Amino acid sequence: MFELFDQSVKDSFVTKSFDAFSEPGTYYGFAAGACTGFALKKIAKAAALTFGAVFIGFQVAAQSDYLTVNWSKIETDMRKYLPEKADDESKMVSDTVKFLTTNTGIATAVFTAGFVSGLRMG
Repeated sequence: MFELFDQSVKDSFVTKSFDAFSEPGTYYGFAAGACTGFALKKIAKAAALTFGAVFIGFQVAAQSDYLTVNWSKIETDMRKYLPEKADDESKMVSDTVKFLTTNTGIATAVFTAGFVSGLRMG
């Protein structure tokens, strides 16, 4: 019989992770986390691209004297929404995972492992 995957694929991180799970619920939790992480990274990339395009558009318009941008006001307004320090960022991640796993019956650790894997894949 022939092998569907070569040895490097069998030894991959995802394959080893799935082999470590013994209950069907953990497969679902890991897969849900991986899909969520993958999707969120794609959404974040699209948001970054959009933000960059808008920034370039503002700069071109400002350089052409079509408008004047008050960057200090924008910075002040944006600081309300961005974390101040690393502790706030880790709290933001833990709050996101808690929100995504509430009332699902998914083990948080399994979901988080899948989430991180999905972020790395995206």
